[in-house]
Amino acid sequence: MTEDHQAVKKMVEFLSQYQVKKINDRDWNSDVSKETGFMIEIRTENEVVMASIYENQLMSINNNGDYYKVVNGPIEIRWVYDYIKGFDNF
Repeated sequence: MTEDHQAVKKMVEFLSQYQVKKINDRDWNSDVSKETGFMIEIRTENEVVMASIYENQLMSINNNGDYYKVVNGPIEIRWVYDYIKGFDNF
């Protein structure tokens, strides 16, 4: 958890390098037991955005839950883990 705008910007820049394509819920691979991933929650004054992000797919938890595949993945989950280790409350 952070309110440091620079830290948030760095995470957004990292994630913005990946392209995703919306898929139907029937195309979502719900067996993520062998995948590494993380959940992210971004809060603003007016909105909360939550998602489960894995190497090759992600699910938006907002609204009815939209599903996406990562077009140019896999997402470097290790980068995210190393990045969040730098926060005191991790």
